[in-house]
Amino acid sequence: MDAIFTKILCPVDLDHSFHALDFAAHLAQRMNSRILVFNVAAIPLGATEVAASGIEEYPYWELANRDKIRQLAEQKLAGRVDYETDVRSGEPVAAILKRAAEYGADLIVLATHGRKGLSHLLLGSVTEAVVRGASCPVLTIRPH
Repeated sequence: MDAIFTKILCPVDLDHSFHALDFAAHLAQRMNSRILVFNVAAIPLGATEVAASGIEEYPYWELANRDKIRQLAEQKLAGRVDYETDVRSGEPVAAILKRAAEYGADLIVLATHGRKGLSHLLLGSVTEAVVRGASCPVLTIRPH
Protein backbone atom coordinates (compact mmCIF):
# COMPACT_ATOMS: atom_id res chain seq x y z
CA MET A 1 0.00 0.00 0.00
CA ASP A 2 1.38 3.40 -0.95
CA ALA A 3 1.60 5.76 1.97
CA ILE A 4 -1.04 8.45 1.85
CA PHE A 5 0.37 9.94 5.02
CA THR A 6 4.14 9.71 5.25
CA LYS A 7 4.64 11.97 8.28
CA ILE A 8 2.25 11.78 11.22
CA LEU A 9 2.44 14.25 14.10
CA CYS A 10 1.01 12.83 17.32
CA PRO A 11 0.90 15.37 20.16
CA VAL A 12 0.76 13.70 23.58
CA ASP A 13 0.09 15.25 26.96
CA LEU A 14 1.41 12.43 29.21
CA ASP A 15 -2.04 11.98 30.78
CA HIS A 16 -4.87 11.16 28.38
CA SER A 17 -3.44 10.78 24.90
CA PHE A 18 -1.96 7.27 24.85
CA HIS A 19 -4.90 5.88 22.89
CA ALA A 20 -4.18 8.40 20.11
CA LEU A 21 -0.54 7.28 20.01
CA ASP A 22 -1.67 3.64 19.76
CA PHE A 23 -3.92 4.56 16.83
CA ALA A 24 -1.17 6.58 15.14
CA ALA A 25 1.18 3.59 15.50
CA HIS A 26 -1.36 1.26 13.90
CA LEU A 27 -1.89 3.70 11.04
CA ALA A 28 1.85 4.24 10.57
CA GLN A 29 2.46 0.48 10.42
CA ARG A 30 -0.12 0.06 7.69
CA MET A 31 1.15 3.02 5.66
CA ASN A 32 4.87 2.71 6.39
CA SER A 33 4.78 6.23 7.85
CA ARG A 34 7.03 8.02 10.32
CA ILE A 35 5.60 9.39 13.58
CA LEU A 36 6.75 12.46 15.46
CA VAL A 37 5.67 12.05 19.09
CA PHE A 38 5.38 15.61 20.31
CA ASN A 39 4.79 17.18 23.71
CA VAL A 40 4.28 20.80 24.70
CA ALA A 41 5.85 21.44 28.11
CA ALA A 42 4.21 23.94 30.40
CA ILE A 43 6.41 26.92 31.20
CA PRO A 44 6.56 27.37 34.98
CA LEU A 45 5.10 30.53 36.42
CA GLY A 46 7.83 33.14 36.66
CA ALA A 47 10.20 31.49 34.18
CA THR A 48 11.33 34.16 31.75
CA GLU A 49 14.52 32.86 30.21
CA VAL A 50 14.76 29.78 28.04
CA ALA A 51 17.95 28.62 29.72
CA ALA A 52 19.12 30.53 32.75
CA SER A 53 22.83 30.01 32.21
CA GLY A 54 22.97 29.23 28.51
CA ILE A 55 24.79 25.99 29.37
CA GLU A 56 21.75 23.72 29.08
CA GLU A 57 20.58 22.73 25.60
CA TYR A 58 16.92 22.76 26.69
CA PRO A 59 15.01 24.72 29.32
CA TYR A 60 14.96 22.87 32.64
CA TRP A 61 11.19 22.46 32.54
CA GLU A 62 11.42 20.43 29.31
CA LEU A 63 14.00 17.92 30.53
CA ALA A 64 11.66 15.65 32.51
CA ASN A 65 9.14 15.65 29.66
CA ARG A 66 11.86 14.75 27.15
CA ASP A 67 12.75 11.64 29.17
CA LYS A 68 9.09 10.65 29.61
CA ILE A 69 8.33 11.12 25.91
CA ARG A 70 11.36 9.04 24.89
CA GLN A 71 10.33 6.25 27.27
CA LEU A 72 6.72 6.35 26.11
CA ALA A 73 7.73 6.20 22.44
CA GLU A 74 10.13 3.36 23.10
CA GLN A 75 7.44 1.35 24.92
CA LYS A 76 4.72 1.96 22.34
CA LEU A 77 6.63 2.26 19.05
CA ALA A 78 10.10 0.68 19.15
CA GLY A 79 10.36 -2.10 16.60
CA ARG A 80 6.93 -1.29 15.17
CA VAL A 81 7.34 2.00 13.30
CA ASP A 82 9.88 4.65 12.47
CA TYR A 83 9.56 7.51 14.96
CA GLU A 84 11.20 10.48 16.60
CA THR A 85 10.35 12.53 19.68
CA ASP A 86 10.33 16.22 20.45
CA VAL A 87 9.32 18.52 23.28
CA ARG A 88 8.82 22.26 22.99
CA SER A 89 7.60 24.91 25.38
CA GLY A 90 4.74 27.29 24.86
CA GLU A 91 1.05 27.58 24.30
CA PRO A 92 -0.17 24.13 23.13
CA VAL A 93 -2.20 25.07 20.04
CA ALA A 94 0.43 27.41 18.61
CA ALA A 95 3.25 24.95 19.38
CA ILE A 96 1.41 22.02 17.77
CA LEU A 97 0.55 23.97 14.62
CA LYS A 98 4.08 25.35 14.32
CA ARG A 99 5.68 21.93 14.81
CA ALA A 100 3.31 20.33 12.28
CA ALA A 101 4.43 22.88 9.69
CA GLU A 102 8.13 22.46 10.52
CA TYR A 103 7.84 18.66 10.34
CA GLY A 104 5.84 18.75 7.12
CA ALA A 105 3.11 16.64 8.72
CA ASP A 106 0.63 15.03 6.34
CA LEU A 107 -1.65 14.15 9.26
CA ILE A 108 -2.08 15.09 12.92
CA VAL A 109 -3.47 12.37 15.20
CA LEU A 110 -4.75 14.02 18.35
CA ALA A 111 -6.64 12.79 21.41
CA THR A 112 -9.73 14.48 22.72
CA HIS A 113 -10.37 14.58 26.45
CA GLY A 114 -14.08 14.13 26.01
CA ARG A 115 -15.02 17.15 28.09
CA LYS A 116 -18.53 18.47 27.66
CA GLY A 117 -20.65 21.32 28.89
CA LEU A 118 -19.24 23.82 31.35
CA SER A 119 -15.88 22.03 31.62
CA HIS A 120 -15.36 22.33 27.86
CA LEU A 121 -16.52 25.94 27.85
CA LEU A 122 -14.23 26.97 30.71
CA LEU A 123 -11.16 24.99 29.68
CA GLY A 124 -11.44 25.42 25.94
CA SER A 125 -10.31 22.73 23.58
CA VAL A 126 -6.82 22.35 22.24
CA THR A 127 -8.09 19.70 19.83
CA GLU A 128 -10.82 21.95 18.48
CA ALA A 129 -8.39 24.82 17.91
CA VAL A 130 -5.87 22.53 16.20
CA VAL A 131 -8.59 21.19 13.89
CA ARG A 132 -9.50 24.77 12.95
CA GLY A 133 -5.94 25.96 12.44
CA ALA A 134 -4.16 22.99 10.86
CA SER A 135 -3.13 23.04 7.24
CA CYS A 136 -3.25 19.23 7.04
CA PRO A 137 -5.94 16.72 8.01
CA VAL A 138 -6.48 16.13 11.74
CA LEU A 139 -7.75 12.80 13.03
CA THR A 140 -9.26 13.10 16.49
CA ILE A 141 -9.40 10.05 18.74
CA ARG A 142 -11.91 9.96 21.59
CA PRO A 143 -11.09 8.29 24.90
CA HIS A 144 -12.14 4.69 25.24
